[in-house]
Amino acid sequence: MLLTMSISGFAQDTTTITIGNGTTTTYYLPFGNWWKNSWTQMIYPASAITDPGIITSIGFHVSDVPASPMQFNDLHIYLGTTQSLTHANSSSWLPLADLTEVFSATNGPLPADTGWLTIPLDNPFPYDGIDNLVIVISKKMDNYTSSLKFHYTSTTDAALYRGSDSDQSYADHPGNATGTKSSYLPNLQLTIAPMSSDFCYAVKNLSTTSVTSTEATLTWQSSISAINYVVQYKEANQPWDENAFEVITSDTTVDLYALTTSTAYDVRVASLCGSGDTSVWRSITFTTSCEEITELPLSVDFDDVAGTTSGTTNNLPICWNYLNNGTSSTYAGYPIVYNSSTYAFSGSNSLRFYTYSTAGTYDDQIAILPPIDVTMYPINTLQVSFGAIRYSTYTLTIVVGVMTNPGDKTTFVPVDTITTSSNTYGFYEIQLSDYEGTGNYIALMAPQPTSSYNAGCLDNIEVNLIPACTRPSSLAMVSSTETSAT
Repeated sequence: MLLTMSISGFAQDTTTITIGNGTTTTYYLPFGNWWKNSWTQMIYPASAITDPGIITSIGFHVSDVPASPMQFNDLHIYLGTTQSLTHANSSSWLPLADLTEVFSATNGPLPADTGWLTIPLDNPFPYDGIDNLVIVISKKMDNYTSSLKFHYTSTTDAALYRGSDSDQSYADHPGNATGTKSSYLPNLQLTIAPMSSDFCYAVKNLSTTSVTSTEATLTWQSSISAINYVVQYKEANQPWDENAFEVITSDTTVDLYALTTSTAYDVRVASLCGSGDTSVWRSITFTTSCEEITELPLSVDFDDVAGTTSGTTNNLPICWNYLNNGTSSTYAGYPIVYNSSTYAFSGSNSLRFYTYSTAGTYDDQIAILPPIDVTMYPINTLQVSFGAIRYSTYTLTIVVGVMTNPGDKTTFVPVDTITTSSNTYGFYEIQLSDYEGTGNYIALMAPQPTSSYNAGCLDNIEVNLIPACTRPSSLAMVSSTETSAT
């Protein structure tokens, strides 16, 4: 069994904190001993730890042990922090750069006794008491067992793991590889010693208020050790270094000006302390609001957006909105920017709709364009044009309409409908001259069909003024002779 002991210099004032009291057992976590090689990651909420301090040991509660103790070849434990309480997806691994190795050992036994397994840390970890605690365990063994079990408390998506018997790289950081999310969060015991008196505490509760198209206000809770604060901000698609703007302040509020409309910004704040130290950064991202469209034409081919083939998450351009009340998680993100040159008229992306007749599981899908400044361009002076193609062998039906509220489907007013059953692009112009409402959001709806699928793609969408001389429509020949036609 791993040694249970205190760390010299910390034991006199330490506190023991226990997180979780579940009595159900698992062999997947914390060590992943169901596999020879594994990487496991667990998130414990800051609210259960309450105070900052130096973590000197961690412990897990053993419920069952094998008849013969298992031997590990290589064992590493890392600690870190995160603002997330759960793993958003199956590849939400904390970057290795954000982890601190606190324990390592080779060629030792896994526990042979039940009860608390306490692991003294080689490198005690300073925990700030603000963010949630992350524990990562990497392990290699020659064998695996389901007889070694630990008590856990069910906590939604708080754990993430991956393992393999044949591939030792599964004990390395997974990078972008997928694992398995789990609610099996092992009961945990922490030993914590007080911080040193000159510890530089980070700020708490960083947030934005009053975000407009060009301005934002940052606020945070003061740090008990800060004399001043350093604030840095930049556009989210830029690296920090020379692209960041910096402000030094003694206040806990900062106003940011001259921002770019409909743009994502990264912001970080750190405490500057009397000891000359700087705390860890606290970071958030916000997006400035969208201004109404004041220049036409508005042309969108979707090729400046990261396309996807998954419908789980919406990825429409900034300032677009969507509505989809279907309960299917597989299609919850529709309509999406779809990455497929087969279904794009130009480039590799298009706007894809995909709905089905099953009530509840699917629903109408609406893509909503950025708002138009109707004082400059009344909606009934505009037209929408686009290319449309069906998906596979299905029929695509699109209703073009106008909304007053992009979050309320009941404000959708239909203007015209197109239907295509073609596997090649057809082009359509929809004039909005008959619209009589007050809306300023042009919207494209794929209504849920009564049977089968309503599925297909749009590309090269353009909003422009109705020309004084419109092109002919519904051109057809009704009769002909050898020398004439009507």
